[in-house]
Amino acid sequence: MADVIRTRVSLYPGTPLADAAEIFRTGTDRTVAVVAPTGQLLGLLREAEIARHLSERPPHERPALLRTPVGERMSAPTATLRPDMSPDEALRILQESCREVLPVVTPHGIFLGMVSGGDFLSEMARPLRPPMIGGLATPLGVYLTTGNVTGGVGHVALALTGLVFFCLHLAAFGLAAPANAVVAALPAFARPAADTLIFLLVRIGLLLAVLRLTPMAGYHAAEHQVVHAIERGEPLTVEVVRSMPRVHPRCGTNLVAGALVVSVTGAICQPLMGSLGYVLGGIAALAVWRDVGAWLQLKFTTRPASPRELESGLRAAREVLDRHTADPRPVAPIRRFGNMGFLPLFGGFLLGGALTFGLSFRIPALREPLLFFFSGW
Repeated sequence: MADVIRTRVSLYPGTPLADAAEIFRTGTDRTVAVVAPTGQLLGLLREAEIARHLSERPPHERPALLRTPVGERMSAPTATLRPDMSPDEALRILQESCREVLPVVTPHGIFLGMVSGGDFLSEMARPLRPPMIGGLATPLGVYLTTGNVTGGVGHVALALTGLVFFCLHLAAFGLAAPANAVVAALPAFARPAADTLIFLLVRIGLLLAVLRLTPMAGYHAAEHQVVHAIERGEPLTVEVVRSMPRVHPRCGTNLVAGALVVSVTGAICQPLMGSLGYVLGGIAALAVWRDVGAWLQLKFTTRPASPRELESGLRAAREVLDRHTADPRPVAPIRRFGNMGFLPLFGGFLLGGALTFGLSFRIPALREPLLFFFSGW
């Protein structure tokens, strides 16, 4: 009920009837509540009743009538609604009262607003909001799931995502090759930590930088924005979704951020503290992983979505909500895992590895650098 209450104009009982007539003339309300200074509902004033009173008086008496307080012309409500009522119960009372609108009051009689049958019909026509929704960005569009049903692009797009990630890793490895030569020139005791830092800061940094240039970053932003809109119960329109945040607290980027904090801190501290450096990294990750993840989302893994990318997110959102409304059953754990999209994504990544590994035997010049790349994994 609270979602459909409309706060409408209310008047004190001493307000002149002329003020109510002006409200009816300039506004859309046809029924106005009369409330006490403490907020209790005293009665209702309807436009039709004012018109009837005026029509019954000769013209010279109408100015005096308009000066009378609304408290003298209000009528008792035929029925009231409670804020905790279900839409079905409220609609039944509306129909039985033969009124277009009814006031909503608390158990203590405090006026909260007015509702009409149309307000409830709009609410009842909304798709059911799922208890959980997540998704993935792919090169072809947005994928969303409640765990039970899915919407947007399918498994082929998810497998292509895994393949693209493999290619991005391979490109970042090639771009970081000069840094590997620097590591080889360092003293032996410093090479393990330096190699870890090069892998994390250079290769992963280049991977994130290249990722932001791909369509996946825009689809990633659109995915987050439609999920925010669904979770907040907002209308699924381009204007509303565009205003939603690009950063989402449940994004997998946050987990990557936590792993990076642990690994970087551990690599830096290991020469002095040994394995305790990674313990310190774990403590640091617990404190800042969400902040670092939000920064990575904002700067690297998402970018402002284009109209086409937003429309992909909206299409996925509408599909998943329609399917959830038609099938809102509880989700089996196996089904949830299957719909998370990780299996086709991992399959696409493995396909990239298999194709590249086979290529290394077809082109001998690529064999050594590719074998070195695979040895890093």
